[in-house]
Amino acid sequence: MKVTNMRELIEYVAQKKKERAHQHREMAKVHGPCSGMGNRRYKISQRSNYRKGKQFSYNARWDHLYK
Repeated sequence: MKVTNMRELIEYVAQKKKERAHQHREMAKVHGPCSGMGNRRYKISQRSNYRKGKQFSYNARWDHLYK
């Protein structure tokens, strides 16, 4: 379908939403409701994103003042 103006586009998008919702409901009837995958598959170590110079400037740089 070729859309030529905004009104037709809005109608087209609304129709497509209805079609997708209908397809989703039909699949849910056949296969059952959707369920989450759980966090077990996503437990990976996160990247550390801190400034490397912070540790020196907060700790070691001023040690001579307190010794």
